[in-house]
Amino acid sequence: MTRAMGVALAMALLAGSAVAWADAPEIVKATKAGQEVKVRNHAPSFSAGCSGAPPTLTFDPKPAHGTIDVRPDRFIMGKGYNSGNASSCDGQPIDGIAIWYIPAAGFHGVDGFAWTADFGGKGKHRRVDTHSAQITVQ
Repeated sequence: MTRAMGVALAMALLAGSAVAWADAPEIVKATKAGQEVKVRNHAPSFSAGCSGAPPTLTFDPKPAHGTIDVRPDRFIMGKGYNSGNASSCDGQPIDGIAIWYIPAAGFHGVDGFAWTADFGGKGKHRRVDTHSAQITVQ
């Protein structure tokens, strides 16, 4: 999601209109009113072995009708997580972080947000990923 798309999303959400994505959101989830939902895990940037520092997350835009909570999370590394390449960490338990969405009390409808995950590094080795999520609260 580009910054312009994020701004358009934020304006639509603040205006109370239905969310209209220029491109389909990367992640689509549903939850019930008052029930949080895990949106995505992030593994650390691996320097040696299958551990490292988690990425720095920046949310823009933030959800208009809920909050985000970033928590430590242990999960099994999926195949090809490292830019689609096989890794010695595939199938291994990883200590990373998880993004949770918590809908505002009484909210029913569609909310959304976007974020960047900065894994650090310098020059051509720097990795920054952009993600977007749409949450339907029933």
